[in-house]
Amino acid sequence: MWKDLVDRSAHLEKNRVVRHLIRDPDKPFQSFSGGSIPHPREIDKKFEPKDIFHPLPADSSQLAAVMAASQGQDFVLIGPPGTGKSQTIANIICQCLATGKTVLFVAEKTAALDVVYRRLRERGLGDCCLELHSNKAERRKFLDQLDSSWKNNRRAQANDWLTISERLKIRRDELNGYVAAIHQQHANGWTVFHAFGVCAKGGSATTPALEWADTIEHDVAAYRSLESLVGEIAL
Repeated sequence: MWKDLVDRSAHLEKNRVVRHLIRDPDKPFQSFSGGSIPHPREIDKKFEPKDIFHPLPADSSQLAAVMAASQGQDFVLIGPPGTGKSQTIANIICQCLATGKTVLFVAEKTAALDVVYRRLRERGLGDCCLELHSNKAERRKFLDQLDSSWKNNRRAQANDWLTISERLKIRRDELNGYVAAIHQQHANGWTVFHAFGVCAKGGSATTPALEWADTIEHDVAAYRSLESLVGEIAL
């Protein structure tokens, strides 16, 4: 490994991350990949379902990280335990594989590698992975993994995925339509979402007793006046 680093240092420095680690490890890293990380709220506007490949569940912030990685963005993904980091890493690997990229995943602890590999294997992507750590780094086992990957290589039919993704787009647009409708601000400054909240907050309040005049006490003119008033207050 050390000889390889010495002999190939010039070649390795062509990578901007490696070059920074070798030359300026004490300075902040400046990304030159261009573009920006997608905002979670803009994911559905920027990407079509046919271009997104994440077999594991993901929220909008996790999906933003997945798409940023597939576009070559440089970033640090931070999250406390149990927030789905290993799941997001697995989705990043899947997205990159689907777009023709190769991924080197390294970790300080073998357990972290095993968790991500297990998630990929459970989704039928085990043959896309080569385990190069611990006892899996033996020559014979390495060749066996290559042999298994070669024999079990399968390619999904593009037309099948396009059909599925079109259905996903319809469902996604319907759901986004509901979200837009309940958050649309009306002339009175309220949204349906806000109105629901007000109703829920006052749900336990006692309904006041209301007294209504007898219907025979209103003549035609009074009824028309009341109808006009109702129209004005939009009830």
